[in-house]
Amino acid sequence: MKDILVLVTLQPLLRAIQKYILEEDRARVDIQYCKNLNGIIDFIDKKLPSSVEVIISTPGPSFFIAQLIKKKIPILPLEYNNIDIIKSLHMALSVCPGGVAYGHYLQETQWLDDIRKMVGQDFGNFLFGNDASAPKYYRLEYFERGRWLPAAQLRRAAEDPDVRYTHRLFASGKGNSYKVFGSIRLHDALVRDTLRIRWVQAADLRADDGRPIPSDSIGASGFCNAHGLGACIRRLGARPLSRPRSVLFIGNSYTYYNLVPGIVRELASFEGRDLRVEMFTIGGCTMERHLEQADCRDLIERGGYDFVVLQDQSLHPALIGTPDDQGIAGHMEAIVAHIRTHNPKVSPYIEMTWGRRDGYTERKFDYDFLRSYASMQERIRVNTLAEAEAVGAGCIPVGVAWSRVRTERPDIELYAADGSHPSYAGSYLAAAVICTTLTGAPFGATPSDGLLDPDTAAYLRRVAEQTVLGGE
Repeated sequence: MKDILVLVTLQPLLRAIQKYILEEDRARVDIQYCKNLNGIIDFIDKKLPSSVEVIISTPGPSFFIAQLIKKKIPILPLEYNNIDIIKSLHMALSVCPGGVAYGHYLQETQWLDDIRKMVGQDFGNFLFGNDASAPKYYRLEYFERGRWLPAAQLRRAAEDPDVRYTHRLFASGKGNSYKVFGSIRLHDALVRDTLRIRWVQAADLRADDGRPIPSDSIGASGFCNAHGLGACIRRLGARPLSRPRSVLFIGNSYTYYNLVPGIVRELASFEGRDLRVEMFTIGGCTMERHLEQADCRDLIERGGYDFVVLQDQSLHPALIGTPDDQGIAGHMEAIVAHIRTHNPKVSPYIEMTWGRRDGYTERKFDYDFLRSYASMQERIRVNTLAEAEAVGAGCIPVGVAWSRVRTERPDIELYAADGSHPSYAGSYLAAAVICTTLTGAPFGATPSDGLLDPDTAAYLRRVAEQTVLGGE
């Protein structure tokens, strides 16, 4: 009986699932390709088999998730970096339909054949969702030795010190893409056993702090309001880890495509370095808008960050000094100053991004330097270096590495289909440059290849090392 339904709208994702799915899972999994989200909704309305217990799907907007919840069928949004979840034989995602009250939880069970080599080391990163519109405090937990343990640092709520939580969510609406990360250290080996993870609402307190609930909220409380429910689990390296360093990523879709901070953490862990990542992203967001967000300021003001990586709207670096420059460098300076005020020991970095594959072809901005990749990339390079120097920040030269790969290995597709956003290979390259910049060290003998083939991953890491550290 096929009790797991996979619905996808992307052909490459369909091929990846068909490639990676375990042979013993094939009897349980029904894979359906739909042209678009409307096709998915039509399939659910008219063709949904009665045997289906779990649906895995390309991420969609909140109304799509709400429709599935109304049918009382758990939904796991699927992205390229979720392929490891498909490999799991016994996978279940349980959601309480109609809203989750205080004390209820979202739980995932991950089947593991043998992770004895991972005992005592970080195991993975977990991505459970974006922002929530009502609940405020949560705990990310895992089950071991007969009890639930926190998968991140426990904090005390300001309103009630008896409330212990690992993550605070906000009432920002679907535009906010605040991701939740956590890691666990297993004390005992799991051999043909399950790893249980849950996301618990820790208190009956609201996240809005008196602010109006956004119009895009699905309901009044609970996980039904969370956008992008799902989990991304990646095994981290088994080497002993160094003293933890905390990294906050603030950016937009260039950062959240393929979950770049998660790849950075994975790369670092295989080198024995413990980079604890936080991520706040909004699609197309500028530094000015980020600083206006109460929830972004809240993350910054928590303090304790060793590094902050700032990735501005993709056209902004090229537009500095043009008539369309509305204080771009000034807004970067303002957010860097705010970061330093609350994190005195922080090292801020500005990420140098990349030009569009065929230049910028839309009509909003009409400048000669935007009309080709080469001229756009050079403009971004020069302006980002100058901006970083002006605000006293470091520069992460992703764009320089990107340009070299385009020249040397045009067979490696760094772009997604739109010619702007990164493919997984592009995100891996960006993560490798970021990791090398933050650690200041080359990769070792047993690095992480992520989801790439070993030869491609090794080449991209080598370019990252040579771009940041120099030498051949």
